[in-house]
Amino acid sequence: MPASTIDLSSPGATDALAQGIASVLLPGDVLTLDGPLGAGKTTLARALAHALGVPPHDVSSPTFVIINQYAIPASAAGPLAGGELLHIDAYRLSGSDDAPSLGWDELFDPGTRCARGRRAAIIEWAERIPELIPEEAARLVLSPTGRESRRAVLTIDDSWLSRPRVELLLQRPPTRCRTSGRWVSPTSPTYPFIDQRSSHADLFGWLSGSYHTSREPDPDDETDRPPPGDTPPARSR
Repeated sequence: MPASTIDLSSPGATDALAQGIASVLLPGDVLTLDGPLGAGKTTLARALAHALGVPPHDVSSPTFVIINQYAIPASAAGPLAGGELLHIDAYRLSGSDDAPSLGWDELFDPGTRCARGRRAAIIEWAERIPELIPEEAARLVLSPTGRESRRAVLTIDDSWLSRPRVELLLQRPPTRCRTSGRWVSPTSPTYPFIDQRSSHADLFGWLSGSYHTSREPDPDDETDRPPPGDTPPARSR
């Protein structure tokens, strides 16, 4: 199963990763979120829901209700448009025996354990209910590395590899657009820029001679990646 380790230096980077994950989700998918308390599992779930078109203020931690269901607008892009996102917190479950009382079989197929209908699911603390997690689930483990920074380990089942953009999600980290300073999703068609306008502005800077870097170019530099660090290169005015 392919895996990728991604360092997230800020909440903006986490949002960009969530956008990338949202762009590859299909009906039936299950994404598990694991990590210690305070690792940012609910924060990432909120960012993923927002990326699918769910208003952020509608997303709350399901610790006590166990299951939250969010309607995805019909106007949203992608195959989940008009469907539902399930947000589940299994922290208070003692095991799979607690599931029937929650209406689990109405939301998940008992045979495949995948979400039913036009639904995808995010499950926090999935290690508490391993018998209910499909083999094809994607898995994301978050670990705090600082006050706002996190390390994410994303593992994708081989069955996902035929989907468009999945390899980009595994190969490219979220990055800051060096023109606008905004965070860019790994699966964005304009990566490493936030949009075509920013890409054209960057190209114009190089062609006009107004683009400045803090050091001379090195032959080993990657030409299709932004300079290291979160701060975009300075431009002359």
